[in-house]
Amino acid sequence: MLVVAFVKLDKHFIQQIHDADGKIILAITGGGASSVTKLLAVPGASNTLLSAFIPYHDKELAAYLGGKPETACSSKTARTMAMVAWQRARELEREGPVFGVGCTAALATNRDRRGTDRCFVAIQSAERTTEIAVTFDKSGRSREKEEHLCSTLVLGFIAESLGIEIEYLAELRKTDTVTRNKINAEPAWQDLYSQRTSVTPLSNSPELIFPGTFNPMHQGHQRMVDYAQRQLGKPVTLEISVTNVDKPPLDFIEMHTRCEALQDWPLAFSNAPTFVEKCRLFPGTTFLVGIDTLMRIIALKYYDSSEEKRDQVLQEISSLGNKFLVFGRQTAQGFLTLSDLDIPASLAERCIGVSQEDFMEDISSTEIRNREEAKRTVYTPG
Repeated sequence: MLVVAFVKLDKHFIQQIHDADGKIILAITGGGASSVTKLLAVPGASNTLLSAFIPYHDKELAAYLGGKPETACSSKTARTMAMVAWQRARELEREGPVFGVGCTAALATNRDRRGTDRCFVAIQSAERTTEIAVTFDKSGRSREKEEHLCSTLVLGFIAESLGIEIEYLAELRKTDTVTRNKINAEPAWQDLYSQRTSVTPLSNSPELIFPGTFNPMHQGHQRMVDYAQRQLGKPVTLEISVTNVDKPPLDFIEMHTRCEALQDWPLAFSNAPTFVEKCRLFPGTTFLVGIDTLMRIIALKYYDSSEEKRDQVLQEISSLGNKFLVFGRQTAQGFLTLSDLDIPASLAERCIGVSQEDFMEDISSTEIRNREEAKRTVYTPG
């Protein structure tokens, strides 16, 4: 039986963290920032801490993550902060283990805020994503006390990840709620994030690919798949890029969740966030896209506002032999189809439009998530 010592989180404990094999980047918002001070107060912090970020303002958090989170204080946001931190750490430290640590909290405040007081901490490494969440029984607790508990949670969880045996939850009450989650990365996922590969293995060479986030897969997606398979007579493979131009990167827990939800379809993960990168991975393939996606492909903001750069990319896509099966979408201007767009000829000749009569669906994954979120309590840092 493993005997876990009850160790006070003092200078001796911090020294154990500094002596352990592993370097970290911390990203903290809403609470837990005092953990950085505690790490720096003990000599040897340079052995542990590569850097620390405190993106407290919502715009700063969005800039740090690479996209605005749907909810600032959530396990998903903590995991995304940890993933971004880990990616930064890998760039700085090529030798030895590195960890990204993310913490987001909603603590006692002097303003009205819906929801309970909570703290989420996530740690990302090359091998796994782990997370711990505490919902505080806030009766009789000050913000200062909750900040102390949040900082203890951050440091204790770091120590646990570094192999230091310590019971760091001893100060919590029985009425506090603690939940944990951990997913070990499949070898193919590790290869993807280490850039040893650009796409996870597939049993065959796909001819029809449906790129997206599929969070969640809804009836509109299913209808698109059914239409493409019926019209083109080939099976559709789903593709999810773990990095995205407009969204934060996926962690291993998120990837596992998508695999569980999409187990009825062939699925590939890639590190190809742009369509020209997807075309390089799958030359000659036909992609299923919505009209909104096609509009992003030609949007100049993704090409440094340069028509020349955009047209060069479109010419490369054309030369690779890829095609696009384009489905209409509901927009602010109404339901638009391919025939409603004025797009460069080099892309237009690669597109096959689906008429409104054959397909009309206005639901989106974002709308579904927003509806589900509206049913739950919303937590905001403060």
